[in-house]
Amino acid sequence: MMDLCTYCQSCGAQLPDGPFAERRRFCNAVCYRRDYKAMEAKARIEAKRVRPPCEWCGGPVAPERKAGARYCGRKCLIAARNWRQQGRPRAKARKGRSCAICGGPIPETLQQGTKYCGDPCAKVAKRAKG
Repeated sequence: MMDLCTYCQSCGAQLPDGPFAERRRFCNAVCYRRDYKAMEAKARIEAKRVRPPCEWCGGPVAPERKAGARYCGRKCLIAARNWRQQGRPRAKARKGRSCAICGGPIPETLQQGTKYCGDPCAKVAKRAKG
C-alpha cells in the first residue's frame, strides 16, 4: 500500500519536497481538482439515490438523471406532455386505442394521435399509401 505522506492520492506519483511536504496529499493542482471533481460527482449521485417515482409510469427515476427529473425517461416525458396538451384524463385518453393495421393495442407511451402500434405497422401503412 502507498504511503500517503510520500505519494499523490490521485495519480500515485511521488510528492515533491518543499514547504508543508508532510501535509501534502496531491502532487499538483491538476490532481487535486481531478480528485475533488470525482468526489463531488459521487456525492451528487448519492444525494439523488432516494427520489420520488416517475410521475407517469411509477417506475424508478435513475440517479444519473438531473436533480429535478420527474420522469424516468424520454418516453414518459413525451407521454405526459401529450396528455397535458390534450387536456384529457389519462384513463379516458388511453381507452380503446388500437392499431389501424393489425388491430393490436397502442402502447400508452406513444403520442396521442398515433394510429399504429409501432414501426412495422407504420411502414406497412406507408407502403400501402404509395
